[in-house]
Amino acid sequence: MEPASRTPATSYRADWYPDPTGRFEFRYHNGQAWTGDVSVDGNRFLDPLQPAGYPVHGGAGVGPKPPGSGKASAALVLGITSFLLGWVPFLAFLAVAGAVLAFIFGIAVLRRDTRLRAAGGTNPRGHGMAVTGLILSPLALASAGLGIWLSVLAIREVDEFQNVGQHTVEITSCSVSGGVAEAEGTITNEGSSAKSYHLGIEFVRPGTDNQLYTDSTDIDDVAGGDTRTWSVFVVVNEEQLDCRVDSVTGPLPFGQS
Repeated sequence: MEPASRTPATSYRADWYPDPTGRFEFRYHNGQAWTGDVSVDGNRFLDPLQPAGYPVHGGAGVGPKPPGSGKASAALVLGITSFLLGWVPFLAFLAVAGAVLAFIFGIAVLRRDTRLRAAGGTNPRGHGMAVTGLILSPLALASAGLGIWLSVLAIREVDEFQNVGQHTVEITSCSVSGGVAEAEGTITNEGSSAKSYHLGIEFVRPGTDNQLYTDSTDIDDVAGGDTRTWSVFVVVNEEQLDCRVDSVTGPLPFGQS
């Protein structure tokens, strides 16, 4: 609601005016005295008057404290939270929403304060929080930009790890000599695009599934239709072992080994 123009201090017509206590945004004057009918952001509340009159400009008064700082607090909390969590992969998308809301709430509070000053009132509580939230909102968006980039990178790494396409792996040799077990073989990329692989090999007791040793190797950039050889070896105490392929994945995410 819009306040009436301020008439001389000794004469008021019945209308809404900036709250003379500074505790609410507007207070209704019935033409003879101030009433307990108050407003903040267009929302009306009842603030009962004291029997001996109503204190002006900063008096303690009675009734609830003005709720005008709710949006300001939200702007501050959302701005800080979005800035701190924006860079975290996948949380970045929530941070974008939080930064946008912090900006909207901050602007709403500043517009309210502008209207209040134009009507001759003073700023309600929360002006500083709204300004801080407004400043943090673009910083939070920048932080979220980093988080979104990291999210895309993580998705790509996991996709390359899980989706290795059509391929064929063969063990061409499995031997134990001088306390060293060695497995050799080939891998063929049956797809059309180049792939990289992480190959896990098990060394088991002959004729059983009893795994005794494991090793792995990376085969990088195998072109579509090409075949690449590979080999792994481990130091063992047994004189005879069987070899088998345990797993074939893409490169381990983020260069793990």
